[in-house]
Amino acid sequence: MSLLKVGRSVQRIAVIGFSKKGIYMIYCKRIISTVLCGVLVLCMVSCKGTTSNGLMQDASPSTSALALYTYNGDKVCRMFIFDSDTTQSILDELDAVKATEAERWSLDDITLPIYGLEIGSTDGTSILAAWSNGYWISQDEAVYSFDFDFAGLEQDYSWSDGDEFSSFAVFPCARILSQNESGWNGTLLTPAIELSPQAASR
Repeated sequence: MSLLKVGRSVQRIAVIGFSKKGIYMIYCKRIISTVLCGVLVLCMVSCKGTTSNGLMQDASPSTSALALYTYNGDKVCRMFIFDSDTTQSILDELDAVKATEAERWSLDDITLPIYGLEIGSTDGTSILAAWSNGYWISQDEAVYSFDFDFAGLEQDYSWSDGDEFSSFAVFPCARILSQNESGWNGTLLTPAIELSPQAASR
């Protein structure tokens, strides 16, 4: 065999080897790209499914009942759920709602009915919140836009041991809802009992 033929054979083998290597590299890159895209999609789905507003993150459903308050302009009603699994389910519903801090909110934004929540926290204190007209009002006076069906919450679960109160003072976040730097929200104040002429003269 001449040197020329040997050289051509070696060149042909090198080209074939390079071609196979190139195809293999392209195949590997495609596999890696596909895997990375899959991981990215899973991460996005996972993150979307675990979005948390954190408003009730310190609640302790295993050691505390959940109380729901309602106020329709006449009286305050309070009812409870004692089952920890049901309470956790409600907390999960609330936690998944998008909460955006309200830039402008005043007592004038409050409309009836008003809903309130109370539950024990992991440190032994109480978590209090109120909701009215699409706003979540926290006990630290922070206010958030919060789109949630509280009427449905009241109807869809079996609440028990209801109480009724004539005074709004027992309502969660009552002071925040009733007073700000401009004064009092008269619609939420409990009217004073009229005194009889004899009592007034004493």
